[in-house]
Amino acid sequence: IYQLKSFVVTVLGGLGNPAGALMGGIALGLVEGLATPFMPVSWIPIVEFGLFVLCLIAFPRGLFSALKR
Repeated sequence: IYQLKSFVVTVLGGLGNPAGALMGGIALGLVEGLATPFMPVSWIPIVEFGLFVLCLIAFPRGLFSALKR
């Protein structure tokens, strides 16, 4: 499951963007931490991958691709 989360973090941050990967990891951790009190823990991966798909549709180059120099 960690490989899947790391893949989501990498794509959210933008491929080849270390600062974006850091920000993507923080964003995914916040989503996971804030969603846990409101729904069963077994639904958290579904929420994460839903966020992943929505971000890929809206930002195909990554959510934080503007940070890349």
